[in-house]
Amino acid sequence: MESARTLDIRHHKARTPKSCIACDKKIQIGEAYTKTVGVINRQLISNSWHFECFDNHSGYVQDKQRKE
Repeated sequence: MESARTLDIRHHKARTPKSCIACDKKIQIGEAYTKTVGVINRQLISNSWHFECFDNHSGYVQDKQRKE
């Protein structure tokens, strides 16, 4: 079974180009984005998200948790 835990969620402005983990589109230098850091199966994972993509993902996760 996969164990996952979120450690941190922050808002940043990109200093280097990044790719959104959800839509795979670019996050340009100077663009605001959400950065998440977590642990999945004992591995540290850091992801970059457009604000809208992160909101959509968060809503999906909350809906799924309600159904469980």
